[in-house]
Amino acid sequence: MFATEESLAFNIVADRKNVGVSITPEYVNEVSALIEENMNAQLLERITFNPDQCGGKPCIRNMRIRVTDVIELLAAGLTPAQIVDEELPDLEPEDVTACLLYAAAKLNHPVLQAA
Repeated sequence: MFATEESLAFNIVADRKNVGVSITPEYVNEVSALIEENMNAQLLERITFNPDQCGGKPCIRNMRIRVTDVIELLAAGLTPAQIVDEELPDLEPEDVTACLLYAAAKLNHPVLQAA
């Protein structure tokens, strides 16, 4: 989603002594959404697929660590720090976040119901 002139809501305030920009909450929300979307896309690039590795299941950065491995560890009660520090030291904290984003994206797909 790209901002258009109409959607950028800000006001230029000028008087004899001061010139400034007053940013509306709508503009802040739009910019925040664009930043979040970009950050999520960068994190999801950590999830890789290789048909010759782990049966083609989604893995993390071409390692033989499946997304489901991380999700199962989280479900078992481990914290992301424990996973990275103790269980899977090849991972980075961002990898755990990427696994959660991937799982959320897979679960948040539209379902069409036949009438």
